[in-house]
Amino acid sequence: MNLKLHLRNIALSLVALALMSMAAPSFASQKFDAKLAGVMKKAGIKKMKDGTYKPVRIPARVEIVKILVRFSDSKALDAIRNAGGTVNSVMGNIASVEMPSYLLGSLISINEIQYLEAVKSIPKRISSSVPPTRAIDPASK
Repeated sequence: MNLKLHLRNIALSLVALALMSMAAPSFASQKFDAKLAGVMKKAGIKKMKDGTYKPVRIPARVEIVKILVRFSDSKALDAIRNAGGTVNSVMGNIASVEMPSYLLGSLISINEIQYLEAVKSIPKRISSSVPPTRAIDPASK
């Protein structure tokens, strides 16, 4: 009986590994986050059969998108500029970039770019996160 349970656990583990290995490539090929996927859809960018992303239409109102780009080589920064983007700041292998939304598809095809992520704004909470010190100016005494 113990051997049957052991074999069953091995079989279930193998099935789970097989399912995970089938799902892994779809996650690995995704080079951008879900928020950018929505922006690209709104801008009219479609995924072609060959795996590239191209604008189907140019929107009437051009939206400038702020994104963070993780890259493997500094050649990616030149490619971003050539594609119509503005590189604002670079820290290590991450750059802050502004780009028209309908041109985002051109960044995905650049091999040196590893991942694109939409910038998320963080609310300012300095007044609630730092307790008041109630310090008294020594010169006023």
